[in-house]
Formats: sequence, structure tokens, C-alpha cells
Amino acid sequence: MHRRQDGKRTGAALLPRAREFVGTVVPRSLSFVVGVVARLVEELALPEQQPGLAGPLLPSLAACTRRGFSNPALLDFANSNRNLIGRVEVHRAYADMVRSAFNDLDDL
Repeated sequence: MHRRQDGKRTGAALLPRAREFVGTVVPRSLSFVVGVVARLVEELALPEQQPGLAGPLLPSLAACTRRGFSNPALLDFANSNRNLIGRVEVHRAYADMVRSAFNDLDDL
């Protein structure tokens, strides 16, 4: 594909538009679809029929998908700690916080 664009291979700059596409367009598209499905589930009142769907999961599902977080707690942690720059840094800090909390419980 790169050779069709300009015929050259440039190492780190290989397909910069593909990187932008994967990093921005795909997460936004997925989060839009997930948001539509979550909204449909809420409109059909399915959380009342399935208890696992209740709570903060549905309202935050699209944002979790877009930002790459596996649960609403991670999303809340990231929103509370704006000084953490990337997704990986947020995951590491959250894991450290949880680990620390469990260590504190062991001390009781």
C-alpha cells in the first residue's frame, strides 16, 4: 500500500496516515457504534431485565471504548487524574493504586 502512495519506504514514517486512521478514526467509529447500542439497550429498558447491565456501565461504555479502558472505574480514575498522560500510564497508576489498597487491607 505504501508503495502505491509514493513508492518509497521511510522506516518510522511508514504509512503515517494509517497510524492516524487506526489511532483516531477506528476508536471514534467503534465508540459511536457502542454508544448507539448502549442507547438502544437503555431505550428498550433491558437493564431492568438483566441486572448485570445496571449501574455505570451503559452510560460510560462509549467513552471507555474510545479511550481504551476496560471498565468505568478506570475511566473515572483517568478523569480524576488528568496529570496522567497516556492510556498505558493510567492503567499502570490504577493497578498500583489497587495493589496498594489490597496491601493496606492485608495490614489490618
